[in-house]
Amino acid sequence: NLLKDDLKREVDFVKQSFSQTGSQPTWRLVVGHHPIRNFGKHGETAQLVSELLPVLKQYQVDFYLAGHDHDEQVIAQDGEPYYLICGGGGQDLYHVPAPHDGLLYSDSDYSFIKMDVESTDMTITYYDADAKVKVRYTSRRACKGSASACLQKVETP
Repeated sequence: NLLKDDLKREVDFVKQSFSQTGSQPTWRLVVGHHPIRNFGKHGETAQLVSELLPVLKQYQVDFYLAGHDHDEQVIAQDGEPYYLICGGGGQDLYHVPAPHDGLLYSDSDYSFIKMDVESTDMTITYYDADAKVKVRYTSRRACKGSASACLQKVETP
């Protein structure tokens, strides 16, 4: 459970941080423990959907990264940040039943994410516990299409 006072402080911090960045920061990323959107065992976090998500949308946040669910997910919802969940750090893993609207990728594996950030594009790579590439996506900063069109899966060897 998220404590009301803690969530308020976090929402206020996000508002304050992004209100001071000017109109065109290169990328806007927010990292939290609990996912906002989530098709895994714990589901969506209602408090974050109602209190944090409107702020992320207001400030046009590009990505929200989270763990908590012991799985991997890439979620794209129009008008919202991309959701990257990487919770396969060592505990028992959870299965993500598929398909779901907006669920671009899911797996149940021990893993980590690497993000390569440039001014015009970003590459997100999920690796397994042996540091082998599992899946890779790219996003272009200037893309104005639908969420699923702006995050492109890259074929990996």
